[in-house]
Amino acid sequence: MSEDKKPNGIKFSPWWITGAILFMLIVLNMIGGSTIQDYSKISVSQFDDMLKRGEVQKVIVYNKTKAEAYLTEKALKEKKHQKVAKDVFGTVNKGPHYTFDIGNDELFQKELAEAVKKKQLVSYDFQQKSDWSEYFINFLPLIILIGVWLYFMRRMASGGAGGGGGQIFNIGKSKARLFDEKNDVKVTFKDVAGLEGAKEEVQEIVEFLKNPEKYTALGGKIPKGALLVGPPGTGKT
Repeated sequence: MSEDKKPNGIKFSPWWITGAILFMLIVLNMIGGSTIQDYSKISVSQFDDMLKRGEVQKVIVYNKTKAEAYLTEKALKEKKHQKVAKDVFGTVNKGPHYTFDIGNDELFQKELAEAVKKKQLVSYDFQQKSDWSEYFINFLPLIILIGVWLYFMRRMASGGAGGGGGQIFNIGKSKARLFDEKNDVKVTFKDVAGLEGAKEEVQEIVEFLKNPEKYTALGGKIPKGALLVGPPGTGKT
């Protein structure tokens, strides 16, 4: 005698998905914040050494205080730069590879211009960068998490999460609305084609419901109902 075995179906809860996304964002933030940023942070003297050796391809200075250095392809192949040669996913890091704080921006600009003349540097640029972009990047994981949480809450509120549990958010929210026969009824008997006999009988029932006195005076009785039979899409409604 064999026993029926119930299938062990795995049910994915929105809370599990939200928790997994939160865990992944935290791990990526810890990896990105504790490894790459520590390795890429250098001093001005270290940058000067790399610049003299011709290992720097491009430099971008933001707000005259912070600089980003992009290394050449040849320098990235060296063992001492292997920690910044690839990102956390193992792909080639296109830069910036190093960041550092500069001192006097005018002296630093002269140093970069001299390095370009000596062909130790390909290019450099001074730009203004808003602090809002840094704040946005720092809060981006939190914004994504809140967006995912709101998405699942709306799905559960509309019953999209499955089952009757999601309907708990619909308590006190009635979907009933006032019916206006003049504006809401846009279909008439003129829109129904074919079966003139059946249409006339239905018209009589509607007319009886609208003006019952006209028929009861002649001894007519209100019909108990009408049965419309046919496949979907044939105009029963």
